[in-house]
Amino acid sequence: MGFQEDMFFSNNLLSVCAKCFGVAHARQLFDEMPCRDVASRTMLMSAYGKTGDHEEALELFDSILSSGEFPIEFTLSIALRSCSALREFNHGTGLQAIVTKSGFDSNPFLSSALIDFYSKCGCTQEAYRVFECMKNGPIVSWTMMVSSFVEAGSWSGALQPYCQTGVAPNEITFVKLLAASSFLGLNYGKLVHAHLMMLGIELNLVLKNALVDKYCKRQSMEDAVKASKLRPDYDVFLWTAVISGFS
Repeated sequence: MGFQEDMFFSNNLLSVCAKCFGVAHARQLFDEMPCRDVASRTMLMSAYGKTGDHEEALELFDSILSSGEFPIEFTLSIALRSCSALREFNHGTGLQAIVTKSGFDSNPFLSSALIDFYSKCGCTQEAYRVFECMKNGPIVSWTMMVSSFVEAGSWSGALQPYCQTGVAPNEITFVKLLAASSFLGLNYGKLVHAHLMMLGIELNLVLKNALVDKYCKRQSMEDAVKASKLRPDYDVFLWTAVISGFS
């Protein structure tokens, strides 16, 4: 068996070991492998990331760089997720430099991972710069960006991607948009509500609660009651919003 075939077999065995027996057994096998490549380290990084052991995942990533090998896109996405989880700002910005240098900055999944990283680190404007460089990225990136502005309390900022992108928002995005619009004024909220209806977005309980809460916060109780009747189901969050609105 040649070297390439041997590496292919070893990496497949490592993948099976991680899935069936856990990361500890996979690490033991990895340490006993006579040769390791980017795929080997990436598989083990992924296993560590899934178990929340992000420090080990980043150590493996650093070992790729120190060995003189070049990380693939999937490797970088795992490393960015670990940086997000640990709020490792310096490590994450270094990863962005590698992404750009490797010519991967047009990859929508890596861009989404960078948006998530900067958002988790509280750097909303940096996240938005990454978002602006994307061309009609996936809806998950759009939702991440809106969510980042909402969490930062930048209500008008949350509506920027909503106004600029050509991607149709989903239910989760509209929940975030409604949360932002409730702080901006009744007309903003009604605009978002109208867009929701125009796109034919299916109204689930979470989305109905966001609508009711938005109208209650603006003391538009007639609209709040109408929104509450759009679906037959109710929960404690909806009733709390309505009671607060009338009090």
